[in-house]
Amino acid sequence: MAHRKSPARIAKDARIAQFRSRETLSTAQGAEKAVPWEAIAELEARLVGRVLLPSGPSYNEDRQESNPACQSYPELIVYCVCESDALECLAVARRYRLWVAVRSGGHSTAGYSVNSGMVVDVSEMSGVVLDPPNQRVHVLPGTDFDHFNGAMNHTGWHVPTSACGSVCVGALCKAAGTATPRAHSAHRAIWWTPSVWRWPTAPSSPPARRSTPTSTGPCAAARAATLAWCCR
Repeated sequence: MAHRKSPARIAKDARIAQFRSRETLSTAQGAEKAVPWEAIAELEARLVGRVLLPSGPSYNEDRQESNPACQSYPELIVYCVCESDALECLAVARRYRLWVAVRSGGHSTAGYSVNSGMVVDVSEMSGVVLDPPNQRVHVLPGTDFDHFNGAMNHTGWHVPTSACGSVCVGALCKAAGTATPRAHSAHRAIWWTPSVWRWPTAPSSPPARRSTPTSTGPCAAARAATLAWCCR
């Protein structure tokens, strides 16, 4: 039986071919681009996720944040679905000196999650894993609070979260840093650390915030200090 590619793989191959064809066209016309078409094609090939350019049919909708007063036009929007995708984005951003914005839920009222360079969108990196024996809750940055709170139901654990269910964990923790829990005698308060949620056995002062995430969580990219934002 002949090998059959998945629909996602077929779509990816089509995007790579399109980017490489644009490289030929740009070379023929003498056009210049901050990030060469071939580099964009190579990035697309290395990603599990996908690259969206201003020529994409959904670009105008995808570049928009929740606040319509903030209008930015990124050169690249990259949808990451795993930690290695974020690493690939950073490599390209460093090489071509691109301004990077990180977006999870797109709720930045001031428009900080979109810019004119590269938007690293982590909204598709979502998931919650409860780990009671080790007193951890592992949460990926694109997890919205509707799903997070649903996973926490019936645990009795207390977490200060956003009142808006479509706000994502990454955005809240990036903006607020170590969250301040609202202590309650009937619940155990959960404190935020860069890679996991952690709760003490009794109400107490929060642990000192670590500058480097732990390497015990499921997010392997947390071991790289430059990737700490991606795991938050």
